[in-house]
Amino acid sequence: MAYDAAFKAELLNFITGNGTFTPPVGLYLELITGVPRVQVTFGPVSGTYASNDNVVTFPILVSDYGSISSTSIWDAISGGAKVADTDWMYPASVDLTAGKIISFPVGSISLY
Repeated sequence: MAYDAAFKAELLNFITGNGTFTPPVGLYLELITGVPRVQVTFGPVSGTYASNDNVVTFPILVSDYGSISSTSIWDAISGGAKVADTDWMYPASVDLTAGKIISFPVGSISLY
């Protein structure tokens, strides 16, 4: 998983006493541009990572979008700033075809 550079810089400035940090009010998972983002929540950190504690289900896809092998987390349902690219315990890639519903079970998305 890779944190977005701007998010990482803000957090590092806060940790080193050189800035402030305001945590996002909510976090939203994005499959690909054009598919509405869906809220994702995380449980407490366990060891060095936190995993989603809700089932994340996207609306029925209305178009074909090809295949994806990763997702991203944003601080707003639309617009906003990217927080991180995510790792997921899912098949190596997922075909995003019209009529399909994409869902991620509890524990399948990790931040570390």
